[in-house]
Amino acid sequence: MTALLEAKQMYAKLGLDFERDLGFYLTNGVVFSLPDRFIMGKQIEKDKGDDQWNPANPDCWYVHFAVGKNCLRWFVDQAPVKLPFLAWRRLKGTKQAMRVYPTESFQRFMISQKA
Repeated sequence: MTALLEAKQMYAKLGLDFERDLGFYLTNGVVFSLPDRFIMGKQIEKDKGDDQWNPANPDCWYVHFAVGKNCLRWFVDQAPVKLPFLAWRRLKGTKQAMRVYPTESFQRFMISQKA
């Protein structure tokens, strides 16, 4: 099964509208779809949260949805613009706090994995 199909199934299981979100991210963010990974993300200002589109001074990539092994580390390397932070929300129970990390922490890990 491709990562895209896995993403669609996960959305359906959660009762969410995959096509709607895909449209938003294709129009205003970035979408990477490869057989082994699928990522939807956008640029945000980290101190203003993830409910923003096309911010004036982005400093963070917000990854809305990701499927695939090591896809966040891969995204940091492939992102069309390098930004100092990477964020996402984790659906775990009722807590959905946005987690923000310095992008360089992912880059350091990537370099150590290549050695």
